[in-house]
Amino acid sequence: MTIRGTNKMSFSNEKSSMIQKKLQMNGVNVQSEINIDQSLKHLSQEYAKMFSKSGYNHFPKIDLMKNDTRSDQMIMINNIQFISFCEHHLLVIDGFSTVAYVPKKYIVGFSKISQIVHFFSKRPQLQERLTRQILISLKTILDIEDVAVFVRAVHYCMKLKTQDGSSDVITTELSGSFLSNHSLKNNFFRSCYSFNKGG
Repeated sequence: MTIRGTNKMSFSNEKSSMIQKKLQMNGVNVQSEINIDQSLKHLSQEYAKMFSKSGYNHFPKIDLMKNDTRSDQMIMINNIQFISFCEHHLLVIDGFSTVAYVPKKYIVGFSKISQIVHFFSKRPQLQERLTRQILISLKTILDIEDVAVFVRAVHYCMKLKTQDGSSDVITTELSGSFLSNHSLKNNFFRSCYSFNKGG
């Protein structure tokens, strides 16, 4: 137990040190007594705590269910809200994801898909990577090719720079019949934009 606790503490310190370096790269001197408020000196430790459950040992437990109804139509979960952090600036990415798949042998509980999105958002991220990680994980878990992911988010690093509302970013990842079947592809995007218009 002592060894395990020591390793955990070492890992936490390593994470804190990495985040501290990232803050310094962005012009925040966390060591300075003069240039920074006392509470800000603990910022790297707080970030480390926040990202402490981003390792794959915390990946949600997914129980597959047999596709007894033999469904072969698109299943879509819309507006999965998430909050992540830009890995370049450690500022908030606030958005939502829409995930769809065409089942074969198995299906998965709707809440499990939300948990997958939230798992990958609990770490410093690039939106492009987040989108692809969701797609690859669902393909792997269900052993299918027909998966589509749509992510729309506000990046506060961009918002701070532009000082206007033009900071929504949309990324998509499609595979299998969502790429080859134009009708399915169009239905997916039509659903994404109709649910989220004006959002």
